[in-house]
Amino acid sequence: MQRLYMFALIGLLLTNCQQKRSTDKIEIPALYPAPKSYPINLEQGYSKNMLTGANIKPLVTSRRDTIVTGKPIAFKGTIVPLAKGREYRVAANPAQQIAAFTNRFLAKSPTIYPLKDSSLVIKPKKSNPYIILKGDTLLTGVPIPFKGKKRVLKQPDLVKAKPMFSRDQALYNIQNLDVLQGMASSKVYDLCLTKKGNLWLATYNGISHYDGHSFIHYSRKEGLPNGNVRAILEDRKGNIWFSPMGKGLCRFDGDSLTVFAQGTGTLQNSIWPIIEDSKGNLWWGSSRGLVKYDGNNVTHYTTREGLSENYIESIYEDRKGNIWIGTSSKGVNKFDGKRFVQYTYQQGLPLARVYAILEDKQGNMWFGSNGRGAVKFDGKQFFHYTRTQGLSGMIVKSLSEDRQGNIWMATSDGGLSKFDGQYFFHFTNKEGLGGNHILKMIKDTQDNLWLGTYKNGLIKCDFNTFSKRKIRENASEEVVRAFWQDQQQRLLLLTQLGGVVSYNKESFKALDSTSFFANRPAYDVLQDKNGAIWLAIFGGLIKYEGNTMTHYMPNIIVRALLEDRQGNLWIGTQGYGLYKYDGEQLTKFTNADGLPHTGISTLLEDRAGNIWIGTERGLSKYDGRSLVNYSEKEGLSDLVIMTLYEDAQGFLWIGTYAQGLMRFDGQQISYYTTREGLSDNLVKSIIQDRQGTIWVGTEKGLNRLSWLKAINVKNAYKIQQFGQTDGLKAIDFETNSVFLDKDQILWWGTGKSVLNLDTKTYGFPAKRPQVSLKQIAINEQFLDYRNLSDSLKQTIDFERVAKFANYPVRLSLPYDLNHLTFRFTTQNLYQAHKIKYSYKIDRVDQQWSTPSDQPLAEYRNLPYGRFTLSVKAIGQSQIWSEAFEYQFTIRPPWWHTWWFRLAYVLGGILVIAGYVRWRTYSLKRRQKILEQTIEEHTRDLKESNEELIQLSENLKTNKEEIVALKEKEKEMLEEQVKTGESEFLLTMKSVQEKFTWIQTIKDNFSEALKTNDPAQLKTIEKELQKFLNTTSDIDILSSRIESRYPGILAELNTLFPNLTPNEIKHCILIKLNLSVKEAAQLLSVSTHAVKMARKRLRKKMNIPEEILLKDFLHSPAYYISENLHTNSNGVDTE
Repeated sequence: MQRLYMFALIGLLLTNCQQKRSTDKIEIPALYPAPKSYPINLEQGYSKNMLTGANIKPLVTSRRDTIVTGKPIAFKGTIVPLAKGREYRVAANPAQQIAAFTNRFLAKSPTIYPLKDSSLVIKPKKSNPYIILKGDTLLTGVPIPFKGKKRVLKQPDLVKAKPMFSRDQALYNIQNLDVLQGMASSKVYDLCLTKKGNLWLATYNGISHYDGHSFIHYSRKEGLPNGNVRAILEDRKGNIWFSPMGKGLCRFDGDSLTVFAQGTGTLQNSIWPIIEDSKGNLWWGSSRGLVKYDGNNVTHYTTREGLSENYIESIYEDRKGNIWIGTSSKGVNKFDGKRFVQYTYQQGLPLARVYAILEDKQGNMWFGSNGRGAVKFDGKQFFHYTRTQGLSGMIVKSLSEDRQGNIWMATSDGGLSKFDGQYFFHFTNKEGLGGNHILKMIKDTQDNLWLGTYKNGLIKCDFNTFSKRKIRENASEEVVRAFWQDQQQRLLLLTQLGGVVSYNKESFKALDSTSFFANRPAYDVLQDKNGAIWLAIFGGLIKYEGNTMTHYMPNIIVRALLEDRQGNLWIGTQGYGLYKYDGEQLTKFTNADGLPHTGISTLLEDRAGNIWIGTERGLSKYDGRSLVNYSEKEGLSDLVIMTLYEDAQGFLWIGTYAQGLMRFDGQQISYYTTREGLSDNLVKSIIQDRQGTIWVGTEKGLNRLSWLKAINVKNAYKIQQFGQTDGLKAIDFETNSVFLDKDQILWWGTGKSVLNLDTKTYGFPAKRPQVSLKQIAINEQFLDYRNLSDSLKQTIDFERVAKFANYPVRLSLPYDLNHLTFRFTTQNLYQAHKIKYSYKIDRVDQQWSTPSDQPLAEYRNLPYGRFTLSVKAIGQSQIWSEAFEYQFTIRPPWWHTWWFRLAYVLGGILVIAGYVRWRTYSLKRRQKILEQTIEEHTRDLKESNEELIQLSENLKTNKEEIVALKEKEKEMLEEQVKTGESEFLLTMKSVQEKFTWIQTIKDNFSEALKTNDPAQLKTIEKELQKFLNTTSDIDILSSRIESRYPGILAELNTLFPNLTPNEIKHCILIKLNLSVKEAAQLLSVSTHAVKMARKRLRKKMNIPEEILLKDFLHSPAYYISENLHTNSNGVDTE
């Protein structure tokens, strides 16, 4: 028994333990794998493509000649005559000249107003009760308690935000959001950027939270006092303050909503400007003055305390802690905590209604007004800017300053204006804004501007990234095929069908080419050392010198141009090979000279003076004496070479048609494709900026390659992609159409426009994102964890709900609520579209998930247990964030709980013990029964033995009786055989007699026919009738019955004289043992007729029911006598 309990205890321990998986650290998968690298193979060569693994086919020319690769071959060429070119006179056309910045305007001098009375100080007056409309009194100028009332705020579900859109005419990276993208309203009155990097919007339909992926909308449906919200702010504690129109002030702490309305310590329910000062005090304004809230008490300031007016429009705190207050009709007030200083018309301020206030980096104060433009105040003078000076609008609603010190002014009647101190730049719907009516402007950490508009939603402006340049007045989509900066520092742009356009930072000016380029696409441009400009076009070579244009090679397609360090001009053509022009003679190189192909796409001279030639069948290097061809056999991933570039480190970058990018360091080749992070494998252009970054233009976007110095691997580059969401107006880049000018501005030609990027001011995101959990759905159902139903409260356990999120902390769920959907968010609003997430749950996932741009993780049928969800995020910086961890529990079903297992084991112990006791008792009882059974069997055996002896004696007697019985049966069988033989002989005899009789009748009939004697025929007829009568069934049966039972018919006729012949027939059939069915067949009647006939016989012959007809007919006289004897005793025979 002790062993039994020991085994039971071990079983309990085993059933109560859960198997744990390895907790070894699991590495998160790399966003992109490292590039493959292989050495250049100039000896034996490779048999397979080192990137794709495809078998390499022999490289042959169009004449079926094998091309020599990997080995130097002589490269001399053939001297050919250069035909004299045709000359044209050209000159700049003023009609084709446009300003470089169509939205830039030189600022005119502002109107200056001196400060008239800077010493004017309004001292606080004695506080008197302030009369409220309802008759209540409220003191001003002194602190009074301020308490609000809490109310339930329901949690709405997330609304997925659709991607921001850019208007076709946008010249800058301006992107828009509206109701079609998920916003609650197109009217955005105020904006608030939180410390976590997300946006809160005060709209006409409530407040909205936006993180770049989704919206959360709070409206009257969720519990707001009013949907029309005019101001919103986040304080240092993370609380969100906002003012519903006419409903006071609200504070949302992430859990509950507190409403401060009239009667709780405020003078007015309509509040619009709200700020927080450097000390943590809140300030807000209304039509009844200024209010300061220190967290416990409020202090009201009105004209009694020194304000110039009670109607407050704007509030601002400067660096010194002064509070500036803009009023509705009496200028600006400055409050230092003790006294107010008024700046109105009387002091020289040319504004009355002040909507916006800003202090710039130099300490100047800026004021935006209603219909009067903007004013800068340096402490001594007011500088007034209006449309006359260059402002885009006169109603300035918001002000901001960027990192470069530019002042931004958002207007409600003219879009956005930027002032750099010299120029005004206008940004309106012509430049890509969704609308010109701007209500609010804020700046994020990346210097992006976010604009809240009236009826045009939310607008994001990134003016430090890519911009689109318009180079011709009536050409909205101008394709530029090549760039060059000439000796006069002009940028030359070679357009596809419009000749050359020059750019001098002030304007774009097109050369008048008399429609020469109308049907001649251009490909390349350069200026030689002598100052001549050369153009490669479809149909020849163009040389510009002064006002003269000379056209050479009119029947040849020229694709690429290069001037080497000796001054030779190299000319790459399509199908005509390579030319070298030294100023005097022209040398031609074709397949016969060793070129792998006559289609030349790109040319490059490296720092060693080698000429690299990119063709449609491989790459060639010419060192001045010999040519070496490189193909797949030597390690190239693709034979079609699109572009070449040598970087500052001397590495050769090779762009291909279908296999991405290659980097050749002289010894080995590294491969970069979409697998390694490129946006596309068709590489069109390559360039390096002054910071060492490699820019790669493809058919589907732009790529930025930055070397990872930290890991000190030569081929390790971080690759970032750029598309339309990053400000690109087109993503199909033109071949070799890229240039870095002297001002470090990058220029690209695309399929729709010219793009440029100022690399000096461009700030690439370097910080890693911060990821957190936002919401959890259970069994695909949205739940408001702060307002759960009673039934869910009984099944879902948690400690609390995370603030400003919708997920419970320390969540515990029953086993059947095990389908969870986790939604994430990051604190990087400006690059939300670039964020990718990776996650795992311990004991469920073996490794981190593949990085995805979807901010959610879904798990179905999770087992019970304790789990930890880990999630990381990665953005443009390609640095993984710290892991956010979330712990939760799924409770086991009752049959897997510890108490059930304990009860199960204890019950098992009791069952086993009971079984042992029952088995022991059962065995003892069976032993007793067995002993009794043995005794009974012994007694029965004795009795059986005696019976066997008696049975043996009886068997002897029975044997003799059986032998006698067998003899008797044998005699009866022999008698039956004899009877059967007699009946058969009798039947044969009767048949023979009938046959003889019918033969006689036949002979007599034949004689009668011969004689035709009527008398004889009559006699034969009678004889035949007699024969037929004697052969009837009854006669046959009668003769048979008489032969077998002599005298039976006479006996029946005597005993029953009233029987008919038919009844006699039935008696005979019964006597012969024929069944009802056999009798019916013989008589050709139904069985029913036979039964009825036999019933009549029983009645007619007065036969009792207990006597069978067969037995009665066997001895009718006996049964009749017995019947008479019974009747004589007085028994009723009926």
